[in-house]
Amino acid sequence: MTFPLQGSILRGSEIFGYDEKEYPERMLQRAAGWCKAVQGVRGKILSELSG
Repeated sequence: MTFPLQGSILRGSEIFGYDEKEYPERMLQRAAGWCKAVQGVRGKILSELSG
């Protein structure tokens, strides 16, 4: 059985309990948060290695 992409997105919103309208916005916010976290960790590691 194959599901269309739209179906998977809606299914994902059901699983994670997101409202379909909020889902893309929250995903962007979460992605931005992950980027900041990764940059922070990477910066800390680099400073420890160089220091």
